[in-house]
Amino acid sequence: MNNNNNQSEEIVELCKARNTLQFEAIADVLEQNNFPYTYRRKGLSLGTFFEYSSKRSYIQVLVYEEDKERALELIEPILMTL
Repeated sequence: MNNNNNQSEEIVELCKARNTLQFEAIADVLEQNNFPYTYRRKGLSLGTFFEYSSKRSYIQVLVYEEDKERALELIEPILMTL
């Protein structure tokens, strides 16, 4: 994660994206609103990035704790529809 503002904030989970379309939409919103973020793939093997068949497979999206509330407001429609 880029630390441009010398932030020493804790990095926390914003959400779990369950498919690539959802992850890309979330990433686009975060980038458009200048929220630094990073992500981790959980429970995935090669070739399973597009759609996850298991509830244990997801992409964990992480943000600075101070950004979480506002970022969550912005991505909530994505989480409910994709």
